[in-house]
Amino acid sequence: MQNETNGYVGFSIFFLIIIAIVILGTYFLYSDEKKDTRSKTSTQEVTDSAQDKLKIEKKQDLIYFTNVETLSEKLGITTKDVVININSEDAKNVSQILATTKKEQEKEIKTKADAPKNTTCDFTETDDLYETPIRDYAILEEDNYITLIINDSFYNCASSFGIIEGFSAYTFDLKTGKLLTEEDLLTKYNLTKTLLNDQIRNHLKDTQNKNTEDTIDITKTLSNMQYNETYALYINDSAELEVKYIVKTDGVDYNDTIVLN
Repeated sequence: MQNETNGYVGFSIFFLIIIAIVILGTYFLYSDEKKDTRSKTSTQEVTDSAQDKLKIEKKQDLIYFTNVETLSEKLGITTKDVVININSEDAKNVSQILATTKKEQEKEIKTKADAPKNTTCDFTETDDLYETPIRDYAILEEDNYITLIINDSFYNCASSFGIIEGFSAYTFDLKTGKLLTEEDLLTKYNLTKTLLNDQIRNHLKDTQNKNTEDTIDITKTLSNMQYNETYALYINDSAELEVKYIVKTDGVDYNDTIVLN
């Protein structure tokens, strides 16, 4: 009987220890989660507060679009004004550049009335676009930077959409509102223009080894980047330095994007 009683007591003590471990473990786990949540919330509040101070219009995004006009509903071609909602001289200057470019491109928009008489384009009463420059936008944002990327191409109803003819990108520091120059970006990521070209060259060599359809002209690609500025360097939404550029080949040129390291 004594042994049986001792057994019950031992089992009870063991059971209580298990319960204590579970309760304590749950408490500390929950406590850590609360601390982590508070830390993330605090960081987000600081980031949001800094961005609010930088904004001109507090209730709007840092970059947004207005005056969207549809040129072709069927093709989804539109024009729009870009609003950089950042209170800095750099942001004002870029906004002016974008507004001026938009006005110049609007002069190139042609409709059915401007098309050659022998055109075979399939116009409709509500969709009579003949040709136009096209600007596509992308906004990439992370905690410290926001980037506006612009892809420029051209549409003609006879030849359809063309390859992207050029890129531009504007990366702003969300603490100061400063526009980062190419030199700023390269320095921040411990690169130089020579190292940038080397990384692109090596990437294209690897690509050529995997693709035998068209021969990549690496020299022409790099020259085209330098003289025609057909590339964009910027910080992406993962805080990585990225470059978009046009690859020249003996067949069809194409657009490429690589993350630099």
